[in-house]
Amino acid sequence: MARKGRNRKSGERFPSGKLRPVRDLGNDRVRAHRELYLRHSGIKATDDLDCALGQAHAAGLLEGTRVDGRVLLEHGKEWHRLYRATFGGGVQTRNLERIGRSEPSTVTTPTDLRYRNWAAIVAGLTARERECLNLVCVEYGDGWNLPPFLERLINAWKARQRPPLYAGRYLPVRGDSDRLDVLKSALLAIVEGSRRRLAG
Repeated sequence: MARKGRNRKSGERFPSGKLRPVRDLGNDRVRAHRELYLRHSGIKATDDLDCALGQAHAAGLLEGTRVDGRVLLEHGKEWHRLYRATFGGGVQTRNLERIGRSEPSTVTTPTDLRYRNWAAIVAGLTARERECLNLVCVEYGDGWNLPPFLERLINAWKARQRPPLYAGRYLPVRGDSDRLDVLKSALLAIVEGSRRRLAG
């Protein structure tokens, strides 16, 4: 007798019977890229390698401030998320006939308020800090691409890990370390500013 209904999906399941999610580890190029970080960074290289700041953290470039590099990473990713939630994408509509004449919602959400608080902190940064923060956290906030100064610094780290493969290739120039210090200063200001606002 034929079984009625949908065919049962195959795959590993939880004890409750629900399917376990399957992680997409990417193609061979992505896996090879991730492997270098995992081998030489250990616990630092988790699932944050899909953004410029995550790769900088895995290479140990966010260390050396009053707070842990992981805290700087999390705040940088949160700034990216808040910025994109505020400015990224188009206005969603429910009715196709309204496309082209829809207006943004006038309701203030908790994300809007959080963005305003963080934007006030960012507004207090120097122009150079704002430029560097938005370059790394917003423009290069997702994907494997890196801003040129950060790519050169990370290549220097890779050259120390695997000299025959990376030595002499696109290594840091004068000013790259200074830009990294400016980035860390901006992230530290966000961390400390957001903590003060929470305490106040």
